[in-house]
Amino acid sequence: MNLQAIAEHTFNVDQLTPGSKVLDVGCRDFKLAIALLDIGCCVCGVDPDPNITTVPDVPGFIFSRKALVSRPVARDKVGILRVPDDPYGAYIEHGSNPVKTLAPGSTESAYEVELIDIVTLSEVLHVDHWTAVKLDCEGSEYEILLDWPGPISDQISVEFHDHLHGKDMNQTYDLIRWHLEKWYDVHQWKRTGKKAATKNYWDVLFTLK
Repeated sequence: MNLQAIAEHTFNVDQLTPGSKVLDVGCRDFKLAIALLDIGCCVCGVDPDPNITTVPDVPGFIFSRKALVSRPVARDKVGILRVPDDPYGAYIEHGSNPVKTLAPGSTESAYEVELIDIVTLSEVLHVDHWTAVKLDCEGSEYEILLDWPGPISDQISVEFHDHLHGKDMNQTYDLIRWHLEKWYDVHQWKRTGKKAATKNYWDVLFTLK
């Protein structure tokens, strides 16, 4: 196993070969997608940010302006993307009746976005199995991993953002490990305090057993 960081996300690069199918969730600046495209991977980038105006127009890349959430979610269901002053703190608010109004005095913006779950997305793209999935979706990764549908990818590279929740996330982490370790081994499971955040798990990799 050859673990290397690509655009700040760790992968087993031995598996990233021409034709590999990679799902890049939270693709925003497209740095990871472009690096993977350069080695011949086929990449689907997913990001609901309405401010993304320039998308790579290259063979092997598909962009979906949607928010990935846990499964199941009805087709054509929408939620609210809330973007505070720091856009990297954006988060998805969704439910049967999502609130569309902002709190008094709030400086954040709110956008209605389409939601999709990973099972439906894979069906739409006709992907039976992913080589790798990257999750960097500002807090949504918890619910996605807690409801992960099985061994659908050879590896999952994820950044955790527990500082966005304002509570002790240790029990949630335990549940995620308990669920994913049915199919995956865990690498780099430690809080590193990377970037400006503290008390975070960063850059964790799950590899299929």
